[in-house]
Amino acid sequence: MCPQELMASAAYAQGSHRDRITRALARRFRAACFEITGPISVRDNSQVFRAYVATDPPRDLAVKSCLLPHSATPDRRSTAEQYAALTRLHGTFTQGRQGHVPEPVFVDEEGGIFGMSWIEGISLTSLMRQAVVLTRGAQAFEAVGAWLGTFHSLGPLREEVYGFGERLAALDEFARSVPPQAHIATAARFLIRTAPGLAEHRMSTSWLHGDCKTDNFLLQGSEVFGIDISLRHENAIEHDLAQFLNNVELAFLDPRCVHLVAARSTLKSAFWRGYSRTGPGVCETFLYWMRLYTALSLWHSTLGLRKRGRVRSWYLNRGFARLARRLERWLAHRVSGLDG
Repeated sequence: MCPQELMASAAYAQGSHRDRITRALARRFRAACFEITGPISVRDNSQVFRAYVATDPPRDLAVKSCLLPHSATPDRRSTAEQYAALTRLHGTFTQGRQGHVPEPVFVDEEGGIFGMSWIEGISLTSLMRQAVVLTRGAQAFEAVGAWLGTFHSLGPLREEVYGFGERLAALDEFARSVPPQAHIATAARFLIRTAPGLAEHRMSTSWLHGDCKTDNFLLQGSEVFGIDISLRHENAIEHDLAQFLNNVELAFLDPRCVHLVAARSTLKSAFWRGYSRTGPGVCETFLYWMRLYTALSLWHSTLGLRKRGRVRSWYLNRGFARLARRLERWLAHRVSGLDG
């Protein structure tokens, strides 16, 4: 944004999120009465509210306020991109009759707000923290795998040679910037060393979810809805898979998910059963390479670039170290002849 746009957005941002959402709903639904509750979700760059609108028939909506990170300023660009992605996906999934995304309802780009149908369900994250996951977990993970496979297959699927240049530059930075964390530097150098052996492999490329984690899959009975999809990039599908599987692996280390320890293998197998049924082929060696890279990247952004409390830093470092060592061992078994 230019300075003039920032000033205009800041002026529009005066008042609470609820005020801006009230104005947006009033413009969209005119004389209809509505009731707003929330926020239901609060993140660095967004807040989500629920709105009941007394139209005929009534509408139950999730209304998202998109913000420039760590500010109260509406992010008009992100609003437009997210709404366009949701509209495109809703049409594609409806046509393909596989998987679900919320129905787009309205957008107010000036206010950084858009509305979509409310999904009455729970996130996969919430399910993992409940004891009921031991009976419903495999079904849920298989359904999420099938959703992601469908998403990748419905996109502009093609095979391409993967470009490692940007990743190698980042790994070089990781290796040099974190001397106190020996496991991070060691893993970064290992990835740099093994990348040339994968450089000629052709990878399946399609849409990327962009924020593929358990928070962004809502379960409604046996149905799965994907949310917070950017569609901003197209790249190797292993990016989404690596992000999701690492997110699940870190969740297994969360004390709130201690009951999942014995079910870890069952849940991961169920995910792959669903993905294999609907999705394109996956390069397993590259997936493990990308998983280790994604873990290091997440460590760098979570701990390397942010100051956190001593206890929190110790806990996160311990989790990332365990994940990095496990991924490095798994990858080492698959790179015979690549590591030269």
